Amino acid sequence: MGLEWISSLFGTGNLLQGAGQLAKDLRTAITGKEPIDATKAAELAMQVQALENALTQASMDFDKTQMELQNKTNMLDAASQSLMQRGWRPFAGWICGFGLMYDFLLRPLLPWILEALGKTTTPMPPIDMATLFGLLTGMLGLGGMRTFERVQGKK
Repeated sequence: MGLEWISSLFGTGNLLQGAGQLAKDLRTAITGKEPIDATKAAELAMQVQALENALTQASMDFDKTQMELQNKTNMLDAASQSLMQRGWRPFAGWICGFGLMYDFLLRPLLPWILEALGKTTTPMPPIDMATLFGLLTGMLGLGGMRTFERVQGKK
């Protein structure tokens, strides 16, 4: 019986198979999960990718529908005979314009002018320009989009 057991271990790959099986058994014992076949893992990865693509497409479709509905709402607002309904955008635009005029012209120049005339003044309060610019840039962006639509021939 000499060295036959060595050849039986190494010769047919039993030792390597045993070591591989031991590693799988240890992983199963530690994680509590069976190892996944490479083919099965590839199939699952493809299914996950397909689901992600479907989710992305659904999100884009939702955004498109939401924009179309908002455009219809905007058109109805603009066509309204009520000043309160169709006039809120110009009103917000005028508020932004007055806010910019106040913060960039009146607030720095008015105290200087009054002081030059010999009047005493108190400092004028600042405006929250981050909020004002957020509103203004949003309105300018919408106005630019609307202008682009009109140039393209859309009503």
